[in-house]
Amino acid sequence: MSHLIEWCTEPNQEYDYLRQIYKEVTSQYNRYMEHCMSYIGGAYQYFGVEGQDIPLFTPVSKAKQKEAIKWIISELTTSEWIQNKEIEDRLGSLRNDYYKQIVSAFDKMMSGFFFQRIETNRPVYSSEEYLSDLSDMVWAFNDDGKLTEIEMILQQAYVHNLISMTYSSKHHLKPTESDNLFTNNFNGHDALQLVMQLR
Repeated sequence: MSHLIEWCTEPNQEYDYLRQIYKEVTSQYNRYMEHCMSYIGGAYQYFGVEGQDIPLFTPVSKAKQKEAIKWIISELTTSEWIQNKEIEDRLGSLRNDYYKQIVSAFDKMMSGFFFQRIETNRPVYSSEEYLSDLSDMVWAFNDDGKLTEIEMILQQAYVHNLISMTYSSKHHLKPTESDNLFTNNFNGHDALQLVMQLR
């Protein structure tokens, strides 16, 4: 990021190319995050041949899933490098876009899609343990008594998603009415029970 101005600007030229490449860099970073998210509730797929006695799908181990979650949370809280003052001096404030990316990534982790993936591969990892792990990591930010802006934003996003789960279950919304509703084996009632257990 520190070299973008050197590489993407020319004297007496506007900053269109700099803006384009900056967006590409942040988009690529988000793709890396999503690649790591694929471990959560994920499975390895093997295309064997006749005579091989191997399963088509093998769930990702609990240890690997926990490692992925820890890495993602760590990245979300240490990615201030995306906000480069020299670039902002030329393109304007990028803070809101940066915070939206952080919240969007965390919201994905708390969406029904990931809980359903995890439930599909029970008992390797459970939704209860996943939500508990997220809770432990998010509230561990308080250990030193000080919170960064990013840590506060993640805590707010966590609480917002829990409220959304609880509201959805209490009001019996249809799956199309909320992105945070769970389907099939894991539903809004299950979400409410998880919320109550963590209080």
